[in-house]
Parts: sequence; structure tokens; C-alpha cells
Amino acid sequence: MKEPVKQILMIGPLPPPVGGARVLFHNTVEYMETLDGIDLKVIPLWDRNSPMALKLLAAIRILFQVLFIGKRFEVISFWSSKSGMLYFSPLMRIASSILNKPLVFRLFGIGFDKPINELTLFNRILARFFFLSGDLILLETQIAVDLMKAEFPTANIAIHKNYRKVPGIEIMPRRQCRRFIYLGKIRKNKGILEIIEAAESLNTQNLIVDIYGPFEGDLSKDIFDNCRIVKYCGIIEPDNVADILNNYHALLLPTFYEGEGHPGAILEAYASGLPVITSNWQAIVEIVDCSSGILISPGNVESLKDAMIKLINEPDFYQKLIRGALKKRQEFSLISGVERFLTYCNDL
Repeated sequence: MKEPVKQILMIGPLPPPVGGARVLFHNTVEYMETLDGIDLKVIPLWDRNSPMALKLLAAIRILFQVLFIGKRFEVISFWSSKSGMLYFSPLMRIASSILNKPLVFRLFGIGFDKPINELTLFNRILARFFFLSGDLILLETQIAVDLMKAEFPTANIAIHKNYRKVPGIEIMPRRQCRRFIYLGKIRKNKGILEIIEAAESLNTQNLIVDIYGPFEGDLSKDIFDNCRIVKYCGIIEPDNVADILNNYHALLLPTFYEGEGHPGAILEAYASGLPVITSNWQAIVEIVDCSSGILISPGNVESLKDAMIKLINEPDFYQKLIRGALKKRQEFSLISGVERFLTYCNDL
């Protein structure tokens, strides 16, 4: 029987800043470092908000790091968003070919959810190279997997769902739903304005709606100045997410963000036993159903408001969703996600 893979070189984004992809990669490598027999080396990616010149310098630096240390590793794995994959995959293919090592790409978010011919000519060329150059392409959503398998039938493409840590804390009992939390980037297409409009129109006693996350540029703190119910509470460090979520009753994520895959905030909520109110949008339907949350129309304030009222006024229904969220957390746990990734590496 073949020995399992033990030496893995991982290239990907680490916090700061805090974001779903960075938390996922951070949690993955942190857990892998605790496993017996795994020799792991991590090379951090650039900050995506850096100027292009700095990104190019960082890419060249990473290429030389991989060439310099990569020989002692059995597998090289590169984790990035769609743009990072398109522009950096040729360099990674060159390095893995020189070193004669298998190369695993893991794409964050929805990624390639539309036909390749909708891309620009240059990006179509890069996409074809990307899907035909990796020894294994791991995509986050089934939507993207099915579409890209049809586009590239000879490519080795598989699904690698998003996942999160299951917190080692006792989950607080929740008998009613009054405390809602939004966790993520503060931007219009994440549904922040819809949350404010819906929540501020409710007259429920003891209602709390708290917003956590970094501002992305199209919104600022002054949108909360005249709010009675909705409050901005700052940024949560990754290690504190479970403790904060434990103080709430349900997650709000009325997103219509184009790059949405399997949102980490939903999986964080599941890990803490929180039901979710989120949008019937892109691949979210792959991880949220009527057992664990309420799906609403994207951008529809009345739909969001009605879902909040339902959780507030129907405690039996709310308890059913709590049980469903706790079931989902095993499916999307960090341990099961890392085990799948290591299985993929071994299969190469």
C-alpha cells in the first residue's frame, strides 16, 4: 500500500486583512500543522488590495521560493481567487514542471460559474491554460464543477466545499430569536442597506441587529448614524468569531455579491448552531435549505423583513432550524474538509 502524502507545500492568503478566503486558508494550514507526520510549509500570498506592481514583485518572490524549497515536497498546492488563479497559474505550472511535482489548485468562491466564452479573449486563453495545466483543480461549488467539466472534459476537476472550525465551546441555549448578527464585508452588494431598512421598520421588543466586518469602500460608518436598532460593532478577529456568534440567535446574509460561493459566515453560523436568513443566490442553495435557514429574494427588503418576523414569532420553527444548523456543521467542519483535501493529495 502506498504511503500517504507527508510533505506538502501550500501557497495561499493569510490574515490580515480578515476575510472568508483568508480565514479558510488560515484554519486549514493551522489544523494541518497539528497532524502527526505532515511536513507542511506555507508561503503567504500578497494582499489583493496592493498595487499591481507590488503584486508582480510578490509573485516573482513566491516563484523563486517555490523553486528554491519545493524539491523536498511531494505536492504543491496553490489556493487563490479566480483572478489569482488566472494570472499566477502559469508561473506555478512552470515551477511544478521544473520540480516534477504534482500541482493542486484550490479556487475560492464561485469562480468559474459562467461559460468561458463570456471572458475576454486574454482571460479565455489563461482559463484554458489553468484548467489544462493543473494535476487537480478543486472548485468550491457544484455549479462551477459541472460547468467546467463540460468545458474541459479531460481536466481533473473535483469539488472541495468550504468549511469552518467547529468551536470547542458550549453552545448557549436559544429559546427565542431576538438577536441577529451580520458577519462579513460591509458593502452594498452584501445586503447591508437592506438589513438596515428591514430591521429599522420592525417594532419587536428587545430586538438587536449587530453588524461586524471591514468596510470595502462603497459604504461608510455614517450609514448607521440614524439607526435605532442596527449597530456597527467593528471587526472580529478569526479566533473570536465563535465566542461572538454564541451571543446571537440567527445570522443575516441577504447578499447579492457576484463572487459569492459558499459564504464562510454561513458555515461559521452553522458551527455555532445558528440558523441563517440568506439569499436564494448562486451556490448558496448548495449549503442552505429549509432545514437550516430561510432563503429570500436577493435585494428584497420585504422578503428579509418577513423572514425575520417568522423567526421572532414562531419559536417552534426556530428550534427546528437550530437542529438543522447543528446537523450541517458536521458536513462543513474543518476536520472533514482537511481530510478530503489530504485524500485528494494522496490520490494524485
